[in-house]
Amino acid sequence: MSKFVEEEKIWTPKEIAAAIGRSHQYVINAISQEGKNPPPALNAQRSGSHWLISSAEAQRFIELHLSPSSTTDLKQWLSGQYSDDWKSVDTVVKWRVSFRNAPSLLESISRAKKVRLDKLFIGLIVFLASEGDTFRIRIRVSPIGRSITLPPRLILRIDLAASGESRQVQAGLEDRWIQLDVQDIGQGENLNAIISLEGFTFTEYFEL
Repeated sequence: MSKFVEEEKIWTPKEIAAAIGRSHQYVINAISQEGKNPPPALNAQRSGSHWLISSAEAQRFIELHLSPSSTTDLKQWLSGQYSDDWKSVDTVVKWRVSFRNAPSLLESISRAKKVRLDKLFIGLIVFLASEGDTFRIRIRVSPIGRSITLPPRLILRIDLAASGESRQVQAGLEDRWIQLDVQDIGQGENLNAIISLEGFTFTEYFEL
C-alpha cells in the first residue's frame, strides 16, 4: 500500500463537499480542472472508481474555502470611532475619475476597507445615513490597485438578520462597481455583507 493511503485520514470528494458546503460535482471539477472556469485545484489520487485525497491536501482545500470574516459596530461610526481597518474612501479606492460618477448618500458617513478573496484584493465601501429614527446603508464593492473593473461573476449579497431577507447583485463584464441599498434599518438590527467569487468568500457582519 502506498504512503499516500496510509495517512491518518483519507478524504473523499463527498466529505470535502460537505465540509465546504459545496456540491460533490464542484469538488470533482476541482480535481479534474475541466471546464472554462474550474475551482481551485485539488490534488487527488485515483483508486479504482474513487478519488482519495490526503489529509494535508484536504485541509489546504477546506481552509481555502473557509470564509474570512470580521464584525463592525456601526454605532461607533455615529460617534466618529472607526477601527484601524476602516479608512477614508479616498485612501482605499483612490477615487478614479470614472468612480466619481457613482452615487453616494447625502450627509452620510462613509468608510472603506480592503478585503481579500484568495489573491484578489477589492474595496468594500459603506455609506451610513440617518433617516429620522432609522438608517439607510449602502454597501458598494469596487476594484482597487490598477484594476478599473471588477471580475465578472463577483457577487455581493446582503442578508438581513431580523427579517431573513437576502438580496444580491453580480458584476458584469465591465462593471466598475456594484452596490446594494438597505433602508429603514433600526438600531439593534444586524446585517451581513458577503462578497464571493469562484468559491472564495468574505463576510462582514454589521451591528447597529
